[in-house]
Parts: sequence; structure tokens; C-alpha cells
Amino acid sequence: MPDLIQLYERHAEECACAAERTDSPRHRALLVKCAAEWREAAQGLRQSPQPNVDGARDRAASAQEGPAPQRAHSQRGAARLPEGTLARIAKVLKPKKSRTVFVAKAVEAALKRREAKRKQRTEAAE
Repeated sequence: MPDLIQLYERHAEECACAAERTDSPRHRALLVKCAAEWREAAQGLRQSPQPNVDGARDRAASAQEGPAPQRAHSQRGAARLPEGTLARIAKVLKPKKSRTVFVAKAVEAALKRREAKRKQRTEAAE
């Protein structure tokens, strides 16, 4: 099963890289959603005691037709969220909007706020 998990993770990474390279916001959102779904599928295989792989290997292999996109810089990581956070996010997201994009934007906004505060404190100390 690890080879199928690795395949799913590779698909997720390729979708994420392609999302970084596209200029179309619509395509970017679709690719980010696709990456999240591949990651969820890989996580599901990791967690299932007896995964159902009937035809899964053939479907996964056929999903990789064509050349893989070149790797762009990308970071991924898992975050542990407080109980109920994902449900709260789901309530505020519009239909077909990516939870991954929502979280990435929220993190970016929080980082910008903290960086601005740090800059203000540094300037005030000078």
C-alpha cells in the first residue's frame, strides 16, 4: 500500500505545483482542491486497517497520463486544529471553495499582521 500512498502524494504535489504556476484563479482553485483531495485519499489509505484497493492501482496509474509538471517550490505540512475548526470553516466557505486555499490565505494574513507589528516595534525601539 505504501506505493499507492506515495503515488497519491505525488499527484497532490504535482497539482499544488501546477496551481502555483497557473495564472488563472479558477484553474488555481481547481488544482488546489485536487491536491487536497489526493492528500485526503492518501491519508485515508494510511488510516484504513484494510484498504479497498480493487482497481485502485489501475485508476491511480491511469490518472498519471502525460508528462508530470516540473517541480516548483512548494511547502506542505500538517496542522493540528482545535476540535470543530473544520466544521466552522465549512460553514463560512461558499460552495465549491477550497478549504486549503482558505487556510493558506488565513495563515498569510496572520503572518502579515505579525510582521507589521514586529516592524512597528522595531521602528519604535530605534
